Amino acid sequence: MPADTRAVRLTPAPEPDAAPAAERLRARPEAVGLEPLLTRREAAALLRMSESWLWQATRRGAVRCVKIGRAVRYDRRDLGEFVDRLRAAGPACPTPEGGWR
Repeated sequence: MPADTRAVRLTPAPEPDAAPAAERLRARPEAVGLEPLLTRREAAALLRMSESWLWQATRRGAVRCVKIGRAVRYDRRDLGEFVDRLRAAGPACPTPEGGWR
C-alpha cells in the first residue's frame, strides 16, 4: 500500500476579519475608528492659517496636538473644537452695520 502523500493542515487558516488591529490600521486607519492625523502643514492649510501661527497657538495651548516621538500631528476633531471655542468666545467678525458681533 503506497504512503499517503497528501499534506495535512493542522491549524485553520485565519479568517479575513481576524487580522490584528495593527494590520488593519496600516491598511485602513478608519477601519479601527481612527482618522489619519494631520501634519502641521495640513492642519494649517485646513485652518487657512500659516504654519508658524499654528505652531504658536499650539505652544500657547490653544490648539491641541498629538506627539508621536518627535513628530507633532493634529486631529481634525481637535481643530474643530478649537474653532468652536473661538465661535463661542463672542465678538470676532464685523457685521454689515460696521460693528462687531
